[in-house]
Amino acid sequence: MQPRDARKLSAEALEDLRRRVVAAVESGVPQGEAAYLFGVSRQTVSAWVRAYRRQGDDALRPRRRGRRPGDKLALSCAQQLWAVRTLATHTPEEVGLHHSLWSRQALAELIRHRFHMTLSTSTIRNYLIRWGLLVDASLLDRLRSPQTLPTDHMSAADEPGTPAHPRTSGAEALWTGWVRMDRRLWAPLGMEAAPTHEVHPFFLFAVSSRGAVSFIPTADPYDGAHLRDFFDRLTRHYGRRLTIVHGWPPRYRADLLSVWMVMNAGTVSVEVAGVTALTGTQGDVSLPNRAE
Repeated sequence: MQPRDARKLSAEALEDLRRRVVAAVESGVPQGEAAYLFGVSRQTVSAWVRAYRRQGDDALRPRRRGRRPGDKLALSCAQQLWAVRTLATHTPEEVGLHHSLWSRQALAELIRHRFHMTLSTSTIRNYLIRWGLLVDASLLDRLRSPQTLPTDHMSAADEPGTPAHPRTSGAEALWTGWVRMDRRLWAPLGMEAAPTHEVHPFFLFAVSSRGAVSFIPTADPYDGAHLRDFFDRLTRHYGRRLTIVHGWPPRYRADLLSVWMVMNAGTVSVEVAGVTALTGTQGDVSLPNRAE
């Protein structure tokens, strides 16, 4: 008789089969004969009987099937946790990479250097989605929707009467947003048990017209100094003229961003979108409190 594949049975049917096999062996039926009678392998009968004798009745009850979070993935939970914490606490330069911003390519390089493991950019993208750092596949379409088209240029001094920057001719278009970290997505990796006082709660990101995503951790997406650093990194990252379609004005230290815009007026144009529908977590447009 060909042994049946017990893995294809329902949880209830499998428990019933285990109980009948173990009861037969415990009543004196040899394991080999029990295997033949019930259509399972001798190894399976032996494993069930050993488990029953060690753990009792609990060993016969069905266990939850499926893999635990992180199992059977290229990166272990510990490796994923290290990668997430690195993204949330460091810029690429701070960990020895020659990148101004985090991107799929930069993260792939980080993992290759740290774990001697080569991952495709599509695999990296899946990890970013898994970690809540890449919102979804329709991100660019949402950023470019009519509700988020630019309605005005951000003025150089952010004061009435100050001429706005003209759209930079032939420039690469970028759409910006921010996302709040959702540590609930990281709980399976052990993030809750790890110290988080150095972890920035937000990420600033930009999406190009080709769908390339680059991002950086930040303590406050409404701080003009942080936005200035982000925009400066974008110019270095792309190395060409840019038109940045930005979703919100800074709440404080706006003068630092304004000075930077004046100094880079020939290569960068910043346009303010009409609404801030994409400046929070998915389905959440609440604004953060200022980080002290």
